[in-house]
Amino acid sequence: MGILYFRIFLTILFFVFFLGTLVGTGIARKDFKGDDVAWWTSEDGGYPAHLVAAFSEWLMVFVFIIYVLTMEKEFKSIRFEGICFENKCSPYKNVLQHA
Repeated sequence: MGILYFRIFLTILFFVFFLGTLVGTGIARKDFKGDDVAWWTSEDGGYPAHLVAAFSEWLMVFVFIIYVLTMEKEFKSIRFEGICFENKCSPYKNVLQHA
């Protein structure tokens, strides 16, 4: 039961960082006065909001990685067998299927 509450906590945290990214990006783009969005400096305007959005985005990534790592036991119980793709319109036969 503990892992369930931890995952719920991570989901809420992810959502908070997601909102931080959306709001920060919106404010930063509105206040931006520079020439190049790819090279943002503190003189361009909206820089604090840009930093909030960037840090929130990275924190969102780390929370997601931790969330996926909590599923280690579930992933260990999955077994994959061969995957076959077939294009019904193609004149070529699936080489792997006929080997």
